[in-house]
Amino acid sequence: MPAPLALLRASTPAPPLRSRPARRTAMAMVTNVTSDDALAVHVTVSSNFDGGAIAGVESRANVRGAGVTAVHIKRDEGGAAMHFAFRAGNLRRGTKYQFALLGADRATYAEGWASSSYKVWASEDLENWFQVEDTTHPGEAKTGDEDEHPDALRWSIVANTTAVTFAYYPLYTAEQTARLCARAQSQAPDMCRWCPSVLPTAMSNVGADVLFFGSPPPHWPGYNQNSDANRPMIWIICRQHPGESQASWVAEGFVKKLLDEPGLAAVADIAVVPCINQGGASAGAHRHNLAGADLNRAWGAPNAATSPEVLACRAAVTARGANVLLDIHADESLPAVFRSHSAHGVPGISKDAMALRNRFDTELLKRCPDFQTEIGYTAPPPGKANTNICANWATETFPWALAACLEVPYGSVAHRPERGAFSPARCRELGVALVETLESILPHMNINNY
Repeated sequence: MPAPLALLRASTPAPPLRSRPARRTAMAMVTNVTSDDALAVHVTVSSNFDGGAIAGVESRANVRGAGVTAVHIKRDEGGAAMHFAFRAGNLRRGTKYQFALLGADRATYAEGWASSSYKVWASEDLENWFQVEDTTHPGEAKTGDEDEHPDALRWSIVANTTAVTFAYYPLYTAEQTARLCARAQSQAPDMCRWCPSVLPTAMSNVGADVLFFGSPPPHWPGYNQNSDANRPMIWIICRQHPGESQASWVAEGFVKKLLDEPGLAAVADIAVVPCINQGGASAGAHRHNLAGADLNRAWGAPNAATSPEVLACRAAVTARGANVLLDIHADESLPAVFRSHSAHGVPGISKDAMALRNRFDTELLKRCPDFQTEIGYTAPPPGKANTNICANWATETFPWALAACLEVPYGSVAHRPERGAFSPARCRELGVALVETLESILPHMNINNY
């Protein structure tokens, strides 16, 4: 549970960035009154919500728009800083307000602000998100207004409502995950089984949900001993890095496609994990869980203390087997949707396994215009892949399987700049395309090797 709210005054600077700050929310209350107008009050700032993340409040603008509301970026328990989310209140409609994210120039992937053509996301109703066009990256000259924080991420809006939520990327909360799973099992009770909080999370009482199409693995709730063990098994694992909420949006598109057209679910058992690092996501972490572990570096030797999420999920994958395992991520810097080639360096990877990955690329290119194969990570030398990474571990453990890490951007896609940012809607489109792609390649896969 989060610690009590901290009341922060504009006259008291927030502490400098630390590698492992205490887990707490930050909230600024109206405390200052300007000398020229006794009735003047200031913008309020709160991160007291699922996914909220700031380290403190440096200053707050007057409700009339004078000054800058400046907040400090937060480092998660493993020291990563990139994700942010907070709510600005006490706004006046029609008034222009300026905001600044201090410490953005020292963020973990600071180069990504510019290289991804990043713009801050905002929402007035917590359902629809839009980009703030007037976004200035750290170190860039800001035109028009006086620039008080040249090394910060800065943006301004003209308020249309009295409160606005800002975030690194549109949030996908635990409540949204629960609604997705609940609606799926309600719409297709004979096909879907929702296992809420079935995966433990480190140092948190918030568990991760899993949605099954078909039978769960042995020893899990709802396991059917009479199920066909020869049915292909597909795993979709999302948000090992909790600040990469795009992955949950992809999962939503994937699930809704299965509900609308259950052809893939008719021939395979499917497990969808919309947010495996739910504890970290709810606490506003970017890359680590609440024990400071990077889950996508824990698959070789997970443990109950620091990476129980991986320990439980890996045991389930091992017990049931895998024909497909897709690990969905987002890259802070690269303006592309791509498949990571890190598994190409797994010791002993076969020509058949490489051919299967090439077929996957070919079929996804047909169905997802955002996907491409020119931009991505360089493959490690043969035999040098890090098998602590999920897709690499799965490639080594199930050499016949399609195990892959997919990455999506925070900003625009380089070869489709006219479409603007890679939005939640485009994440859902990718989820739809993945269902269609897997349905097309499944007949060409060897499904009887586990």
